[in-house]
Amino acid sequence: MTTFMDEYLAGRATQDDIDDWIEEWHQGDSGLEAHEFLGLTWPEYSRWVERDELPTPDDRRPGMARVRLQGGQVVIAHGVADCGRPCAVHWPSEHHMRSWPQHWRADRGIIERFCEHGIGHPDPDDEARNKVHGCDGCCTGGPMGVSQPGTNGKA
Repeated sequence: MTTFMDEYLAGRATQDDIDDWIEEWHQGDSGLEAHEFLGLTWPEYSRWVERDELPTPDDRRPGMARVRLQGGQVVIAHGVADCGRPCAVHWPSEHHMRSWPQHWRADRGIIERFCEHGIGHPDPDDEARNKVHGCDGCCTGGPMGVSQPGTNGKA
């Protein structure tokens, strides 16, 4: 499937054409989220909605790039061209913590999401293997204070 971003980066569409693509998404039944239909990552889509800025070809080149995590922290991460799905940075899955702010923990090499209680839970889409953490049950959707196997290192 060709996306708006494919056409835009190839010079066959202008930024003004995005409205036509959004209208096509509304009328269609692609099964995709709007940002996916347009060919934008979630951070790119957020930047376009908030600041009316679309990615440039330089933003899409392979390698490392500056990325703003949900919550505002700016980190250097793999570029979208090197990204697979799901991805905590570019293509978050539909997990229940998706709207929680993210934070990069350089000391542990993981991305956490902070629940309403201020506790950092490993992002479900982060590829980090060590997901041991102090848990209040929010990351599993379970009752607060209940230890969940595999989420906090306790059986």
